[in-house]
Amino acid sequence: MKMIKKINNNVALVSDRGTRAVVIGLGVGFNARPGSTVDESRVQERFVLQQNANVAHYMELLKKIPANTIEAAVHIVRDAARMLDKSLPGILVFTLADHIGFAKERLLEGIVLEHPLSCEIAQCYPDEYRAALHGVEIMSDHLGMDVPEAEASFIAIHIANALGDFAGRFDAAEMAEMISGSIALVEQGIGRGTDRSSMAFSRFIAHLRYYLMRRIDGEVGEEADADLFRLVSAKYAEAFSYARAIDAYLTEEHGLGAGDCGACPGELLYLTLHINRLISNERSERTGQDGQ
Repeated sequence: MKMIKKINNNVALVSDRGTRAVVIGLGVGFNARPGSTVDESRVQERFVLQQNANVAHYMELLKKIPANTIEAAVHIVRDAARMLDKSLPGILVFTLADHIGFAKERLLEGIVLEHPLSCEIAQCYPDEYRAALHGVEIMSDHLGMDVPEAEASFIAIHIANALGDFAGRFDAAEMAEMISGSIALVEQGIGRGTDRSSMAFSRFIAHLRYYLMRRIDGEVGEEADADLFRLVSAKYAEAFSYARAIDAYLTEEHGLGAGDCGACPGELLYLTLHINRLISNERSERTGQDGQ
């Protein structure tokens, strides 16, 4: 294991048997020089960079980003991997460090940004969002400043993208945008907002997310029994109309056409049932409130 660049006494960029990685460990970078052998007994954690990573780009980043910012990113990635029980790529350390540096500049100027899809991100990526909320605390500790909770949405998107579960065709922000647009169609149809804290809403989001993933992956889905399809589409005509509207929106606005399982009867049937449960729950709660 050879030293490429010391970030600080406890963090370094190294080359290890043909791969490049960020390594962490007490004193791992102490008195280190480029090309020197790294004391591997000091390495406690390592984040491997992808084979095609532009090392020159990341070296340039390291020159510009303060050590405490790198440390914050490393701490966030380490804890997120533990909380999610998943391996996270080393590249996330750099993308997060870049974001944290930019966020610090904004916050020092008194500029607090709210992600336009913050509610959807929290709903679509609840585990990543919880890790991101913890990341906000880490940012505050390492930067020595109060970091607003609004930053959690941006961190969650970075984590979700790093996990890469959407076939590479859409990033997490666009996935959240598709979900937001789908929710808007239902809310426009029923003429009011939905209770986003309800169990029915959470179930709907969970199903919608996997419905979108199947569409993106081009999975055909299950064929519906013709009689059952006619029964459901007639009995839940309102919900079925919203399901069709969502299908059209995804096709026309996001390019998920027939080749991507557009309007598959089985998928539309299940989507209709989830929408019906959601709007039934909304009306039941509204009736209960009106009766009080």
